[in-house]
Amino acid sequence: MKSPGIALFDSVSADVKEKITSQTDLFLRFCDNKIIGITGTKGKSTTSSLIEHIMNYCGKKAVLIGNIGIPPLSVIDSLEKDTIVVCEMSCHQLEYVKASPQTAVLLNIYEEHLDHYVNFNAYKAAKENIYMYQIEGDLLIYNKELENSAINSLLAEKISVSQDYTADVYLDGSDIIFFDKKIPFEKLSPKLEGHHNLYNIAAALTAAVKNGCDINKAAEAVSLFNGLEHRMETVRTVNGVKYVNDSISTIPLATINAVKTFNADTLIIGGMDRGINYEILTNFLNGEAVKNIICLPDSGYRIADTLNTRSNVIKVKNMEEAVQKASEVSKNCCVLSPAAAS
Repeated sequence: MKSPGIALFDSVSADVKEKITSQTDLFLRFCDNKIIGITGTKGKSTTSSLIEHIMNYCGKKAVLIGNIGIPPLSVIDSLEKDTIVVCEMSCHQLEYVKASPQTAVLLNIYEEHLDHYVNFNAYKAAKENIYMYQIEGDLLIYNKELENSAINSLLAEKISVSQDYTADVYLDGSDIIFFDKKIPFEKLSPKLEGHHNLYNIAAALTAAVKNGCDINKAAEAVSLFNGLEHRMETVRTVNGVKYVNDSISTIPLATINAVKTFNADTLIIGGMDRGINYEILTNFLNGEAVKNIICLPDSGYRIADTLNTRSNVIKVKNMEEAVQKASEVSKNCCVLSPAAAS
């Protein structure tokens, strides 16, 4: 029975791997309650929390567990029969499961956690376990860009979500097209900032409505959702400078989204270096007007050494020094979005 944090890489045989189980695996196999499982490299905590919020607002009994910080087996004895379990699932929790949730939500897959897997394909395969064992009567809500032969051959009902109009649910500017029904941005009026969050909202609405929620009531619930701590969280405005905590951001694309959302003139990046490819981020920083880039060890130093931007690139030793420097140079907005684990 393996803890999610233990990395086995290729150190054990396929026969041994077949014998490995975990809390998440046991929960999926033996819990009688309906389970909505959510995974993705980015957006899974926000989407999971939003689904649970919508379900409860619409009069359903829902509980949020999993990677959000609540171990599955800690709640199994207290669940009522009609409680719907919303479970955020990390790649580590999914790696050795032999069952999938009745409703699976796969948001996206990007390079991440490469210190834990043999290669990107192994990481991707762990994520894909969220639907791999689904059966007829189950539901997969998935990113249209991830469509593959395994998804196409599933007996489960499938709903694609994307910014592409060919998906079942997609974004039209800032509006959501939900099976040909337009949900205007003004009706949602989300507190979640950033265009990428509209995609997360679309996925959450789909999961909630397919699990018995009224679409209009669900849209109303979105406007009341405050978002998560550490995810694009405005902490304070000091001397006209907005300070934003996006420290839950651990991949380049999330950092790019944060900078764009707040039009930040100062970015604090860096943390544990897990071998992620930062080319997309360095290209963005070289081409965009982020005036001040404050870099923390170790990954921040690696990024700093690849920048040829005209921005003010500052290497610092720790977070205290980073914030002090930010207070000296920022004029508009400072975003802490590390693109790395802490």
